[in-house]
Amino acid sequence: MSKYFPLQNFLTRLKGETKKISFSDIEEILEFSLPASARKYPAWWANQEHSVQSSSWLKAGLITHDLDLANETVMFTKSSFEAETFNTTIRKSIRPESSPEPHKWDNTQKIKNTFHMEWQPLGKLILEQDRLSFPRADNVPALYRFRIRRINGCEAVYVGETVNLRRRFGNYRNPGTSQKTSMRINRVLKEALQDNAEIAISTITHGAWIDIGNGQQILDLSSKISRCFLENAAILNGCGVDIDSLNKAN
Repeated sequence: MSKYFPLQNFLTRLKGETKKISFSDIEEILEFSLPASARKYPAWWANQEHSVQSSSWLKAGLITHDLDLANETVMFTKSSFEAETFNTTIRKSIRPESSPEPHKWDNTQKIKNTFHMEWQPLGKLILEQDRLSFPRADNVPALYRFRIRRINGCEAVYVGETVNLRRRFGNYRNPGTSQKTSMRINRVLKEALQDNAEIAISTITHGAWIDIGNGQQILDLSSKISRCFLENAAILNGCGVDIDSLNKAN
C-alpha cells in the first residue's frame, strides 16, 4: 500500500466538485512532511499516473490545478471520467506512440560505491518537569539517531539530518505550531519516556567517507546532499523485523 493512500482515501470521500487544500492539511492527513520538492517544483503536483503521489488523487478520480506554491495550496477537482479512464487519457497525452531513440552518447551506466559512517553515542534523553532534556550538542552539521528501547525489549528508531544539531534538538524540545514533524517526534519521545522506555542518542559529525572508485573521499556534512545520502542509508540499515522505524517517509 502506498504511503500516500491516506490522501487517496480522504479525497475519495470528498463532497462537491472542487476543494482547495493547504500543504499543511495534506501533511496532517498523511502524518508525515511533504518532500522539499513539493514546495519548490510544480512538476511534483503534475497529473501523471506513474508517480506515487499523483496516483493517490488520480485513483480518487480527481486532478490538481491552480497550484499556489507561495501560499502552499492546491486545488483538487473531480474528473469527468472514471479514474482508470482518466489515467489512460493522461498516459496517451504525455507518451507518444513512438519514442525517439536515445542519444548515442547516453549509454547504460552502472554505479557502484562503498561508504562508511559510524554512530557515536552522545548521551541519553530524559524528562525534566515534563520537558525533554537532551545531552549537550554543538552547533554543527550532523546526523542524529534516537533509539527507543521499551521495557518489553521492543525497539524503535528515528534518524534525521540537520545543519545545526543544537538548534534541531531545541526544536524537538520546544516545537513551533508549524513544525509538524518536530511536534510528532516530541510527542513520541515524551510518551516513550513516560512509559519508562530508555532513549539513547547517537550522532555522526565527522569521519564519514565514500569511495566511488577513485579512493576514499571524506563526506562534507555541511552539504545537505551528503547528509541526505547518509540519512537514507541509515534509515535503510535501521529497518528490521524487530525494529520499528519512526521515519514516516521510509
